[in-house]
Amino acid sequence: MIPAEDPFSILGLEPRPFPDPESIRASYFRLAADLHPDKPGGDATRFATLNRARQHLLSHPRRLRFLAGNAPASAPPAELFGEVAAAVTSSRSALRAAGEATSPLARALAASSLANTRRLLDACGKKLTAELDARTSRLRRLDAAWPDVPASDLAALATDFTFLERWITQINECLLETDGKLTETKCPDGARAPRAP
Repeated sequence: MIPAEDPFSILGLEPRPFPDPESIRASYFRLAADLHPDKPGGDATRFATLNRARQHLLSHPRRLRFLAGNAPASAPPAELFGEVAAAVTSSRSALRAAGEATSPLARALAASSLANTRRLLDACGKKLTAELDARTSRLRRLDAAWPDVPASDLAALATDFTFLERWITQINECLLETDGKLTETKCPDGARAPRAP
């Protein structure tokens, strides 16, 4: 969502693709000290606007979309979509099977499936993190070239960050659920199911 106000102007910062996060925080705290609603003469409306501006600038996707203006959004990174979908589907299937397992043999099979799924999720998460790091490096290069940066490059990078961050969160949630189910799933001999490396 593109804000009605310019978040850079609100915080008194020069527009750029990758502003120093510490500059954003310092400017925010300096301005917030005067605007905080609990302070005499504070202004709740302006304080809320200041908070929104800070959140906007600290978010790569939001900041880049603002700088890209009306440049059309691009498609998500298609090469990663299939991998994420496969990992999430595998996790849901393994979790469902583990939840339905009642016999010792079924629990042992479910534990094995969960361990395999955990490895798949972990590999997918590492790949997504590497892709996010690559996009951050690209963002730094665009920032160094600023203001001679096409709006379409900013819009494409905003889309990539949006999906990569969403997918990493989704994979981490699946890992958490899988680890929890692995911990509670018992092998036939009563020992805990082995954890995937």
